[in-house]
Amino acid sequence: MTAEPPVGVVLDTASMLAFARGDGRVAELIVETASQGAVVGVPAVALLAAHVEVRADEVARGRLGVLAVLPAVRVLPMTAAVVREVAVTGPEPADLAGMHTAWATAAHGAYYVTADAGSVPAGLPAWQVVTLADHVG
Repeated sequence: MTAEPPVGVVLDTASMLAFARGDGRVAELIVETASQGAVVGVPAVALLAAHVEVRADEVARGRLGVLAVLPAVRVLPMTAAVVREVAVTGPEPADLAGMHTAWATAAHGAYYVTADAGSVPAGLPAWQVVTLADHVG
């Protein structure tokens, strides 16, 4: 039995929205992460938030559907145990998608990837945050 690959990076809602709208940098990051033997984490709550944001855009919704099933992507569930951990470690006011993403980043020792540097939750060290603007293929 082989071990599951580690989560190398975690996408936030803003980076998922960038992917949904056709930003190729997210796809490049997925390929780069996979080539290093890791997977891209997609927190379920952030994925839900992205779907809600693009609900009127069928193409964007389709891209989010593809994102969630790519072999190099792992959807990170919101289990009862995770709910308890996120609830006590999350920032105020509660941005549920951001809380789940920040928790997943810390729990997996991964990098937090965003398309919106202003949306990064407080408390994440700067070295752990990657903005798509800084990631040019």
